[in-house]
Amino acid sequence: MGPSAFEFHHWMTLLESNEREALTLRYVEGWEYHEIAAAKAIPIGTVQWRVFNAQKKLATRLKAPGLPGRKAA
Repeated sequence: MGPSAFEFHHWMTLLESNEREALTLRYVEGWEYHEIAAAKAIPIGTVQWRVFNAQKKLATRLKAPGLPGRKAA
């Protein structure tokens, strides 16, 4: 079973606002990196870093214990 909406919103609060915005535009809204960069008037590398950093921060919380290839918490 996947995460609840409550869990998702809680996880998003763990991110800085610019990371949350980049992650939302990329994966919820489906924007490409270059589209986010143009809309926010920032370099594409900055967008990529924000998304990467947000994913890295959330990775430990999104790993479910007991699944193959994943360590139990």
